[in-house]
Amino acid sequence: MTAPTQEERQPLRNPDGSANTRAIYELPLDALADWLDARLMGRDPYLPLGRSEELPETLIVQLYEDAEPTAPFRERVRQAMRRLLRPALTGAANRPATWLTSALGLAFGVARCEGRNDQPFDFLQSSLLRQAFTSKRFSEGEFGEEAVDGEILALLTIHQDLQPITFWRGLLGNPRYAATAFPAFGRYGVEAAVGTVPAYIQTLRAAVPADRMAAEVVLALRDLIEASGADRVVQLLSETVHDEDWEAARGALHVLGIEVAGGQSPWVVDRSLIPPEQRQQSEATLSPL
Repeated sequence: MTAPTQEERQPLRNPDGSANTRAIYELPLDALADWLDARLMGRDPYLPLGRSEELPETLIVQLYEDAEPTAPFRERVRQAMRRLLRPALTGAANRPATWLTSALGLAFGVARCEGRNDQPFDFLQSSLLRQAFTSKRFSEGEFGEEAVDGEILALLTIHQDLQPITFWRGLLGNPRYAATAFPAFGRYGVEAAVGTVPAYIQTLRAAVPADRMAAEVVLALRDLIEASGADRVVQLLSETVHDEDWEAARGALHVLGIEVAGGQSPWVVDRSLIPPEQRQQSEATLSPL
């Protein structure tokens, strides 16, 4: 985006430095998309971000909320976000994690304004996000809070209602995302969560060392037991999980102090692999319940 001239800049900014909402509402699509792109990058040439704690998307969401429901501005914002997000998510356009975080924050804000939490716009649809999570952009390098896909998943786990259960099932089969995706199934009920345990174990078994898999399964079952009770979780596991997956689940239950039919399992977990912040809070759980 080329730097705007003083004449181009002034209409979007009032003399006191505030946003000229009328001028923004009248921006044509191309100019609006350019402005959104620059603002989400934190480099708004018209209305510079003045405070370090100010989120780039906040002003845009507020303008969207204040516009009439049928205002052309709302449709142009949606069109601009479709144009910007698709190539950014799939790697065709190079945008950093901070841009994507702000862009998805804006997308969530738009969806909430429209009251469509259960049917978000197509730039939030799981088909696009599945494509993003299988793209080359997200398949290389370490996964974590600083990774682009880590930033996106952090937002999606907060707004789980914007994605169907099939989206999380797709992520569960990817070793990069399995541990992040598994807790999302809890919002669909303990039956749905336990039903995914075999797929979760199989994903881990194929991708990580046995001791790492053991630690992850222990943490997963511990959280289910804390939420729904040991009796219910063990009953569902016995009905759902079979063969070597059952041995893995039974071993995790043994670590948690729960013995089930079949005798004591020799399965051992290296507890140092459990994150420190979870290790301390789970001391009581890792002793007999």
